Amino acid sequence: MRALSAVFRSDSGYVTEQRDLRAVDPKQLEEADLVVLNGTGEIPGGLAQQLKALVERGGALAVFPPKEDGLDAYNALLGQLTVGQYGGKDTVTTKVARIDLDLPFYREVFSELPRNVDLPTVRQRYRWSPRAGAEVLLRSQDGQPYLTRHAAQQGQVFVGASPLDPAGGSFIRHALFVTSLLRMAESSRNSGALYHVIGSERLVP
Repeated sequence: MRALSAVFRSDSGYVTEQRDLRAVDPKQLEEADLVVLNGTGEIPGGLAQQLKALVERGGALAVFPPKEDGLDAYNALLGQLTVGQYGGKDTVTTKVARIDLDLPFYREVFSELPRNVDLPTVRQRYRWSPRAGAEVLLRSQDGQPYLTRHAAQQGQVFVGASPLDPAGGSFIRHALFVTSLLRMAESSRNSGALYHVIGSERLVP
């Protein structure tokens, strides 16, 4: 998908690969920091186990639903990860209404938001029921979760309510999409401690 590739193209610190699910190399998944699962119709059982292992070892998985068929496969994977379930499709046009700056995910990017900030329009989404304890990063105007973050094992899972497609709304053409994907990638990397105390008996990697 061009929108995904464009997010990371300008930063040489990221290496990206796009693969059809039938051509995924398990070795690549083992080395990946972030995997974006974007609207595919089926998720083979072996791949679902590899994605679960990715999260368990400390990687990040971002899940965006399909436009049409394939929701059962997504819910099966999300059930294995114990992060929640997708429900029925909603095609009533609304907007993203809130960015939660109380959470560090966006707070490190936005110190404050202007009152009249133009947030993405949502045209198609699935009712998303995250498990208790999830961080709701974005909400729609009716208060429903639009983008959530879940701590899972050693890693994390991000779940979006809309497909990454123009049919889903304007999110993929909005600056917030770029910010969100870059923050997912940054948070998936274990950069170690931010500081060390000189004089303490600790090995500095």
